[in-house]
Amino acid sequence: MSDTPSTSHGLVIGKFYPPHQGHHLLIRTAAAACHRVSVVVMASRVESIPLSDRVAWLAATHRDDAAVRVTGVMDEHRVDYVSEDAWAAHVALMRDGLAQLAAPPVTAVFTSEAYGPELARRFAATHVAVDPERRRVPISARVIRRDLVAGWEFLAPPTRAGLALRIAVAETLAADLVAHWRARGGAHALTRLALTAAEEDAAAAAGGPLLICGSFAGARRGLTLSARNLPDAVAAIEAALPAAFSFAPPLSPEA
Repeated sequence: MSDTPSTSHGLVIGKFYPPHQGHHLLIRTAAAACHRVSVVVMASRVESIPLSDRVAWLAATHRDDAAVRVTGVMDEHRVDYVSEDAWAAHVALMRDGLAQLAAPPVTAVFTSEAYGPELARRFAATHVAVDPERRRVPISARVIRRDLVAGWEFLAPPTRAGLALRIAVAETLAADLVAHWRARGGAHALTRLALTAAEEDAAAAAGGPLLICGSFAGARRGLTLSARNLPDAVAAIEAALPAAFSFAPPLSPEA
């Protein structure tokens, strides 16, 4: 990064649908090179993770990166890399996001994408490519949307807390359900139990795709099960998983 001055202003843009460790590598690389970093989240209303959640998760993950500021804009324009009108519309929204942050002129654009040099040119800035071949962090948001459980390891704690399916059950079943899902291995080996509402967010941030909650814990997202035995509870959860762990297609398919 020697060609990127330490006093520069770095720009990172994306859908972050959802944010993952590749995104965090991009942002932290920018933060290590720049005096200030602006992250502009660009979401569409057709997508199933609200813009506000993506902004909040990124801000929480990078709260210790003093240079980083995160904002978001709604972007209903389809991506078309050969259309001048499309480029102009997207860049105008990025500038709107920068204005929200009262950001100085952009001097470096950090991306992992082929469009990076052209985007940097439109800001009269240097392009810095970060892990474009996905060797350091072998993941993409598209892969995570296809299989959230398999991609769970690439999510930061705030994103895990937001995406975990919280399941409220009778306390007599809670421990057995935790044991059942842990035995499945993989990301489910991280399954945790929260017996009070105050424990939920911390348990979800540190846990797996499912969070088992005592019936009085008031799970914010997910299921409240009336099942009184383990097989019925497991069956109900299995039936709910496809819908719970699915994402609406992004506005632009390549995102």
